[in-house]
Amino acid sequence: MEICCLTGALSFIVILLFSLVLLSETADLVACPSLSQFPHVIITSLLTAMKTGSSDARILFPRLLQIVAKFPDTTDTFVNSVSLLSLN
Repeated sequence: MEICCLTGALSFIVILLFSLVLLSETADLVACPSLSQFPHVIITSLLTAMKTGSSDARILFPRLLQIVAKFPDTTDTFVNSVSLLSLN
């Protein structure tokens, strides 16, 4: 049995893709408080993957902007994450 170790940007991309799938399958995020955090997880995961140099994350960036537009409460998370991204 082969053990696969996910490192760097790939780890964040996996989290991001899982969150995107779950978010698209869930019509009402308010019904489940833990699911309401997925847009925040997507934002931080994608921007962290971008920081580590992931070209896949750069390709998915427009989707991130759609998520911020759809879930306005994520604006602070987006702004804070982007400001940390640009510092380094």
